[in-house]
Amino acid sequence: TETLIKFNNIGIIIETPMNKKIIKWKYIINLYIIDNNVIIKSFSDYNIFIPSSAIDSKEKLEKLIGLFKENIVECPKYKYPKSMHLIL
Repeated sequence: TETLIKFNNIGIIIETPMNKKIIKWKYIINLYIIDNNVIIKSFSDYNIFIPSSAIDSKEKLEKLIGLFKENIVECPKYKYPKSMHLIL
């Protein structure tokens, strides 16, 4: 199933064939970029991972960073979030 992630002036829209979820900018905590992979942390249940293979150019990544800089104060960070833990 394809998942579309769209960005606009309201926030982030996550669309699947069965569901549509909007996360407003005020609920986004931060943007993390590690090896061109993107992690978006939010106050909601949704933390979004965008693999580097889904971002097909450096220009698109820079545009994404610019959009976050316009809408949230502190970003991006270039290390893994401290609140993420691997549990096996």
